[in-house]
Amino acid sequence: MLHLDRVLEEVGKHSRRIQQNRKVMMRELEMAIEFIETSEEKFSDTGRTGIGSTRDAMSYLNGKTVCGVDGSQIEPSRENLVPLGGVQAVAINIEHGTGRWNRDVRFRITEWNEDVSLERFRLECSLAEDSMDGKRWVFFDGSLVLSFAGELKTSLRDAYITSMKNMLERSKDTGTPLVGVVDRSRARDAVYILSEISGFQFSHLVDSTIYSRILSDGEFSNPFPCRREVMGSYGGVGVYFMYLNSGGEIIRIEFPEWMVEMADKIAGVVYSECLLGKTRRYPYILERAHFHAVIRDREKLEFYRIVGGYLPGAKFSGKVGR
Repeated sequence: MLHLDRVLEEVGKHSRRIQQNRKVMMRELEMAIEFIETSEEKFSDTGRTGIGSTRDAMSYLNGKTVCGVDGSQIEPSRENLVPLGGVQAVAINIEHGTGRWNRDVRFRITEWNEDVSLERFRLECSLAEDSMDGKRWVFFDGSLVLSFAGELKTSLRDAYITSMKNMLERSKDTGTPLVGVVDRSRARDAVYILSEISGFQFSHLVDSTIYSRILSDGEFSNPFPCRREVMGSYGGVGVYFMYLNSGGEIIRIEFPEWMVEMADKIAGVVYSECLLGKTRRYPYILERAHFHAVIRDREKLEFYRIVGGYLPGAKFSGKVGR
């Protein structure tokens, strides 16, 4: 429960600093927009999908098969004396125009000494790879650029990056379009590029803030190569990114380098999926994948009961670890 009286009290204490920070942000934003509008760089290049309605979206997707991959996990429970966890990955395939769809579900038990998040990631990547046949578009729920891996110990970092590299290479080898979608992105790749070419350090902006002022509904940015430090561990496998206004929400789209000439098609497929979604701002195929992949608290408790039946001494508190 959020106690609004305490929130208002704290906001009041920091109101002057909040206002000052906002002024700095707005000043930087205006400077960035002015530079973009007067510069000959690619920032001012935008495209438009030309898709304006759900009917347009259905027409654009007609004949295309899309696949959404997502996953979930269960941590081992000390409370219930269950030293095992589990990971689940789900791929939802939809043939637009026919109404046919199917679901591929993978689940595996994890040992107490395994990294559950890593095993979930591996399972998701493996399932995405198995879905790549050159005939469908594969949507991955999350980023293809694993910046967080740089903060991990070497063995974990290498394991994450190997799984991602394998998925990216499989996409290229089979000619299967792969898109990673991130909503509410806090990425600053475009900001860093803008700082380089303008000579001014935009320290208070994120990419989505800038593109919220540049892109109208259904418009998308020029694609740029990702140059983050972690890309040096990808063995020459490149990733590009672009931004799309999906009805007021700026979403980040990432894809393998081999797809860079497909920017118009990428934006068209992603935006069409967004128009079919519940919120009309996030791809429908990923909404469905998440619905089928998420493991709810009551289901985690049932997992502990099932596994605990094979473990002498296990007990059940009726609680699920947070």
